[in-house]
Amino acid sequence: SSRVLWTLAVTQLKKQGASNMIRKLTFEFGNWLRETGQALDRYALNLQGNPAYAEKLNRHRRVMALAQKAPTIKSDVFIAPNASVIGQVELGEGSSIWYNSVVRGDVNKISIGKKSNIQDRTVVHVAKFNKDIPTVIGDNVTVENGAVLHACTLENETYVGVGAIILDGAVLKSKSMVAAGSLVSPGTVVPS
Repeated sequence: SSRVLWTLAVTQLKKQGASNMIRKLTFEFGNWLRETGQALDRYALNLQGNPAYAEKLNRHRRVMALAQKAPTIKSDVFIAPNASVIGQVELGEGSSIWYNSVVRGDVNKISIGKKSNIQDRTVVHVAKFNKDIPTVIGDNVTVENGAVLHACTLENETYVGVGAIILDGAVLKSKSMVAAGSLVSPGTVVPS
């Protein structure tokens, strides 16, 4: 008789959307477990004398050699956890490569000077098909979000706006600016 009552109760709960309630409770319980784990991690770090909580966004390799050519990274460089620096790349002191950016020196060399800033979703690449063209980025250069730099030269203190595209052989002279969304065609020289 208790089994029959239990069966009737379960049937009624199912009709009333108990499965949604169970899913919601399971989700909330999972959140609680994750938050507890993070709190324990922070507490353990404090016990060890390190008050900074280091969140690990992902496990992908930020810096990677390609065909026996490894990046050269100077001191005090920031590379975001999900950015990629691959192959023959040289990063100067105090430079930064921000989230989702790709700096890929696979067929030629990329050189980024001191205190240059390559912002989110920027792609920096090189060329070696018709001409042997590396990408050279000088000191104190700012490259805004979503830009594409392909086999070009950016001299010291230049600025590239959001979503701009700089193509093969183009040169941005010292202290020049390229506006957001601009296309600098191959071989163009942008004066100071």
